[in-house]
Amino acid sequence: LGYSRMHTGVDWAAPRGTPIISAGNGVVEKAGWASGYGNQTLIRHANGYVTSYNHQSGIAKGIVPGAKVNQGQVIGFVGSTGASTGSHLHYELIVNGTKVDAMKVRLPGGKALEGTALAAFQQERQRIDTLLQSGGRPAQVASR
Repeated sequence: LGYSRMHTGVDWAAPRGTPIISAGNGVVEKAGWASGYGNQTLIRHANGYVTSYNHQSGIAKGIVPGAKVNQGQVIGFVGSTGASTGSHLHYELIVNGTKVDAMKVRLPGGKALEGTALAAFQQERQRIDTLLQSGGRPAQVASR
């Protein structure tokens, strides 16, 4: 781009159109154009966490400000919009208004799953793995 500046997120290279899934349950705060970030989705989660998904080729149907999303839900598709030099997801994690290193942050602890909760988790993990491996599209998607 001809200049340098602090890089505040994590970049994951992926083919254009690869589904992007929400990192957790939350409410869409923004879904649309954001200058250098291109097509951007911001999701507000519990306890002061916000996730930011950037450079999307398209935003999934129903992903609009105020919409509730679930962990693992497709929210958009990898692209190269805005100030981007190639197809990738630029992911940012914001905690209480401060951008943090998503690869180093210590997230809140969880609980061990058992019984039906464990079975539901394993089923959801399989669904996401299948989606990622096949490059398949969910039934409701935005145009790219």
